[in-house]
Amino acid sequence: MFGVWAAIGEIETDTQFNNEDEFTEWVVGLDLQLPICSTFGIRGEFFYGDALQDWRGGILQTINITTGEEIQSWGGWGEFWWYATDAWRLHLGATSDNPSNSDVGAGGRELNWSAYIGTIYNWGGGLKTGFDILYWETQFDTTGIGNTIRLNFYIQLDF
Repeated sequence: MFGVWAAIGEIETDTQFNNEDEFTEWVVGLDLQLPICSTFGIRGEFFYGDALQDWRGGILQTINITTGEEIQSWGGWGEFWWYATDAWRLHLGATSDNPSNSDVGAGGRELNWSAYIGTIYNWGGGLKTGFDILYWETQFDTTGIGNTIRLNFYIQLDF
């Protein structure tokens, strides 16, 4: 499966930044899901655009408050998936969100990336559980790098 998508919008702020209070947000993207066989495959997404905070891009940065310019960003994610059984799936992947460093400004976030491994088990009747281990790193303009290891456990009921 292959998909192409896009969105455009307008942001108006109550405060002016460098005499601007109207900003354009736009994004284009590609999606891909490629089964290698019935139990294994790859999938992912790529995006590129401006002022992507509402789309969870730009590491949640919309505009440079000093220059009044939209922050441009690109990124995406990709993963390998494997159905070990009909009910049990494993996945291994990585994500990246990379705002343009010249757009970010002092103290801003310049790169966000993570790598993860996880599992989902389908118990039947709409009940699923999952567990993920993530290494997450953010690079800042002036303060260096922040990182963490996250453990996520979740329960999902589809109805």
